[in-house]
Amino acid sequence: MGLLDFFSSNHHEKYKEYLKQLLLVGLADGSLDNLEKSYIASIGQQLEVSEEEIEQLSKDFNPETIKYSLPGNADEKFFLLFSLINMIRADGETHQQEILVAENIVMKLGYAPDTVSVILQTLEHNNSKNISDEETFEHLKILLH
Repeated sequence: MGLLDFFSSNHHEKYKEYLKQLLLVGLADGSLDNLEKSYIASIGQQLEVSEEEIEQLSKDFNPETIKYSLPGNADEKFFLLFSLINMIRADGETHQQEILVAENIVMKLGYAPDTVSVILQTLEHNNSKNISDEETFEHLKILLH
């Protein structure tokens, strides 16, 4: 199942709001570095949001305008959760500010805030065992549904 299967194909604006949430997490430590930008671009590409649109979102970014609409189904919800947590790891550093922002967002998704640390620890453990993020995603999706 591809990432686009998690989202209905006619929700382009929803995708852009989601990317704004990734920007919010990435900017929580005070800057958005190239690795974080690349991560957002890769998610945007998978969601068929153009680089120009992502650049415009970054340029016009205002955290006060983010719309936190809940995903339509459990798969969308988990994809959002998992990607937000991967955003924390995108630059290879884990900042407390990013964790706090992600915890706030995941609570809006109906998860407990400690879900962020559980998934971060699982990702780090699995990466040390050479288990891919994709395999970890599938495993956690089953456990956390």
